[in-house]
Amino acid sequence: MKYKLKIPVSKIFVISAGSFSLLLGLVVIVGWFFHVSLLIQVLPGFVPMQFNTALGFFLSGSALLFYVYKKNTYTLVIMPIIGFIGFLTLIEYLFDINLGIDELLMRHYIDVETSHPGRMAPNTALCFLLFGLSAVSYRLQQYRSTILGILGLLIISLAVTALMGYVGGISTAYGWGQLTRMAVHTSIGFCFLGSGLCFLSFLEKKSVGIPDWIPFAVVITMLTISVLLWQAVKAHNNLSINELMKLEALLQQKIVNRYIDERFNALERMAERWVASGGTAQDVWERDARRYIEDQPIYQALEWVDPKYQVQWVIPQEGNEAAIGLNLKFEGKRLAALEKAYESRMFAVSRAIDFVQGGKGFLIFFPLFIEDKFDGFILGVFTFQKFFTAAFNLESRSKDISMAIHEGETELLTIGEKAEQGKQYNQKFDNNISDVPWQVNIQPSEQF
Repeated sequence: MKYKLKIPVSKIFVISAGSFSLLLGLVVIVGWFFHVSLLIQVLPGFVPMQFNTALGFFLSGSALLFYVYKKNTYTLVIMPIIGFIGFLTLIEYLFDINLGIDELLMRHYIDVETSHPGRMAPNTALCFLLFGLSAVSYRLQQYRSTILGILGLLIISLAVTALMGYVGGISTAYGWGQLTRMAVHTSIGFCFLGSGLCFLSFLEKKSVGIPDWIPFAVVITMLTISVLLWQAVKAHNNLSINELMKLEALLQQKIVNRYIDERFNALERMAERWVASGGTAQDVWERDARRYIEDQPIYQALEWVDPKYQVQWVIPQEGNEAAIGLNLKFEGKRLAALEKAYESRMFAVSRAIDFVQGGKGFLIFFPLFIEDKFDGFILGVFTFQKFFTAAFNLESRSKDISMAIHEGETELLTIGEKAEQGKQYNQKFDNNISDVPWQVNIQPSEQF
């Protein structure tokens, strides 16, 4: 004997979707009340489903079931409430305000990937807003089936995009910017909830067969998913490049700090030998200075400045003839560094200066005191080009990154080719050496 199924297939799917949504919301609500993190997060480290989201699923599932069982009054009350909660949440994000709804019913104690405690993700809020808008279809009976179907497919599009983000490891697919992410079971729940609206639209259609809007809606859905995923992948790539640049900035900061310490320590040892010997003969000092320059050709010059601030010895002399006999009191930046080194009895670095022998760079002075008797300075002369190119090892990296060194608002040096689109990934760090404010800006090159 054959039995005919009296309940339409569409109705069965709507009941299933409504029941799943209701149970999903109820389970997570129980998890929040009884501190069962497995029900809230699925796995440790996963994004939690916020309490308001769970409440939204409970109410949404109830609305579908009420409709199927001809309790339309309840459905028409619940749907606008759900949409209004989603709308208020989006308002909170758009205007950066707190309306007090996020933790109205539950104090949140799990905040993984959560920008605001208790606040559902913006894509979650948008899905609930779309679900709430389906109540409008009851005022437009002629277009009810079409409205329900399109809204359901839009919800599915957002949910599938988020779910594919979890599968593909693309965080920007289930999270927008630095805001709260959509939980994995939230995305699954919206797949069911959106499907429930779609099957509800089949129940509401007046004609026999497939509704006319289906092909158009399917195309729009596929395009929506494609655009969302494309934007998510693009944002994910931008995020990856940004993270790489942050790591690059940290690495270069450590490299340049170590490099500066090594170079300055070497000059400090030269000054210490001078003091320990009670002074150094010119020929001995010059041999020592030549070895320094042979080992580290980044020096423009090494000099001894007498107690009257006049340059007496210079290595190498070739190319630095203009510096020999120069009294460094003639210019404010040089004088400020000299007086600071003398008064503090510690090294001092000058601000950016133009060399009398040509070029632009900085000076580092090490004061010499032999039993409290001032004996002048050991002076290291560095050009920005040589110093920073060697410090950052950019000869091998110039194709990957570009770097700009600033002193305050003044750009001292640019290394590598700047890319216009690389500005959005710009990273910077500060190196204050002896109160001289150097700022280094790093960004990817065009080739990167």
